[in-house]
Amino acid sequence: MIDRYQFGEITVDGQKYTHDVWIGLEEISQWWRSEGHAVYEDDVKGAVGEQPETVIIGNGADAIMQVSQEVYDFFQDKKIPLVVKDSGLACDEYNQLKKQGKRVVALIHLTC
Repeated sequence: MIDRYQFGEITVDGQKYTHDVWIGLEEISQWWRSEGHAVYEDDVKGAVGEQPETVIIGNGADAIMQVSQEVYDFFQDKKIPLVVKDSGLACDEYNQLKKQGKRVVALIHLTC
């Protein structure tokens, strides 16, 4: 579960991170993208391998990071629901779905 999110910092299961995170089904890692404030298919396609029921993208505290149409199309083609919200709301959504026992992958941008 995501314990806390604030600009530039997220705590997941008691562990604090100060970089963008990929919260997978089994592990948490740093989320790298080809461009800092944009998300493209190559930045997210690995999520499909985890066979999630939902993918959540937190696009920053002020929702400034842009998610390209190709990302929406990619998940639609895979029939995996995609939720894009500002990072605070994305963290809330992640926790709600996890409490329901859903298989969720979250990609959270911590700033902007």
